Amino acid sequence: MTSITGNASFGMLKPLNVLYRTHEMVASGLSQGQQVFATPETQMGFHPDAGASFYLSRLPGYLGEYLALTGEKLNGVEMIACGLATHYSLTARLPLIEERLGKLITDDPSVIESSLEQYGDLVYPDKRSVLHKIETIDKCFCHDTVEEIINALWLSAARFLGGQDCPNMVHDPDQGPPSRRGKRPMPIKLPGSMDKILQYSTFSENEASSSYDEWSATALKKLKEASPLSLKVTLRSIREGRFQPLDQCLAREYRISLVGITKRVSDDFCEGVRARLVDKDFAPKWDPPSLGEVTKDMVDCYFTRLNEFEPELELPTALREPYM
Repeated sequence: MTSITGNASFGMLKPLNVLYRTHEMVASGLSQGQQVFATPETQMGFHPDAGASFYLSRLPGYLGEYLALTGEKLNGVEMIACGLATHYSLTARLPLIEERLGKLITDDPSVIESSLEQYGDLVYPDKRSVLHKIETIDKCFCHDTVEEIINALWLSAARFLGGQDCPNMVHDPDQGPPSRRGKRPMPIKLPGSMDKILQYSTFSENEASSSYDEWSATALKKLKEASPLSLKVTLRSIREGRFQPLDQCLAREYRISLVGITKRVSDDFCEGVRARLVDKDFAPKWDPPSLGEVTKDMVDCYFTRLNEFEPELELPTALREPYM
């Protein structure tokens, strides 16, 4: 269900002229910033699937958790910067790329890579890009639970609104802003692969302090709109994906999808589809309705191995992906 589109309408999908690490797509329009990448599944009571827990968990820092939980969008340039895409090309070069790839008689990634590099364009993120907030994203989304992530977002907003540092906050995420308590934040993993790209930008994170309260508020709003159960399932899926190869990630996502579709624990997926795609009232009635009511047993059910009547997904990875 990962969204890769150049138009807000579900009926007007456009392929991208970026080449992904797991898929290759070429077309027009990206140079105008019309195409976007997003994983909005938590807003529909589902979870990022189709290998999302594999590639999102391998993005710099905790950017993958941020994208998976909030459903935030990235444009083609941002995808290049964070490593989600491998190549970017302007529309005028696409016929040359297609011709070059069409003449190849090998699937050796190194040969394909050298061919694409001849036609790639060098691009950098816009000064308003969320990637300039990567340090704050890491500080907020590095935590072990959704509740702690929400606490950290409130803390981030309070720091920039109040103009001073303050202790971490602990609260019920479903009851608005937290009360202040002296709780030490967790260690942060700093991003690495984006440094060289972002250093060429004319915009620094320190210059953007006035936008942080808006960013935090937007992230909190998206989390509040999402299915509480989906948020917890998704966070665990991304975290497990950090330590698993692609085939294991796909098998786990298949397991999670079956539990969600069959309504074994909750009917949030059906409710999310109703609210966003059928009735379009954008007012889903999640079950459970709050994070505090989502139990560990509920989440565990999505990760339990299937029984004999529902065989596990087995992929011929060694045969199909010789270069992975």
